[in-house]
Amino acid sequence: MITTKRIEEILGYPFSETAYLCHGISLDLVKSKEPEFMGGRVARGLARGVMGQHSWIVLGNPYDPEATIIDPTLWSYDSRISGVHIQDGWGTRYCPHGGEGTIWQYGRPPAPTGEILTIDESGLSHLAQAFLELCGPLDAHGWSFLGDAPVEGWPADEIYTAAWHSDMVRPIIPIDKIGMATDINPHGMYW
Repeated sequence: MITTKRIEEILGYPFSETAYLCHGISLDLVKSKEPEFMGGRVARGLARGVMGQHSWIVLGNPYDPEATIIDPTLWSYDSRISGVHIQDGWGTRYCPHGGEGTIWQYGRPPAPTGEILTIDESGLSHLAQAFLELCGPLDAHGWSFLGDAPVEGWPADEIYTAAWHSDMVRPIIPIDKIGMATDINPHGMYW
């Protein structure tokens, strides 16, 4: 069972010292390899009661709105919370970056006005290749548009993975999207 006492045992210091360290504490717990956090991944996005970005643990896919959330630091941002906050699914409190809406609601990338930036499409599925063809050629602004887009409704995982392997496109895609939507763990910051 996940309690403040159990977190203190895993971390080796008082629970009160976790205040406002949302990403670091979440990552330390996921990396602890303790059974309570197996299959966990750090998610980053918005949480009601927290001003600005926030990180928490998701047991499973960060973009699964029904996955269990463990938030060890929410108490330090929201005085209505006491101890470790655990809930099933996002509810009305959580939304990871790129979790709201679909690409079809978000729209199509703008027509390029600058240099066209390409990725290696040879390993992409037919669906991912067709999606990129539908988008048309993409310049930095077009890739930035896809980087900010919701991840639902298109093969974001495949396309973000290929973008990560492109020196020109990698810096354009938000690292949180890479860490949550793909099997890439940038700088070990997500699991």
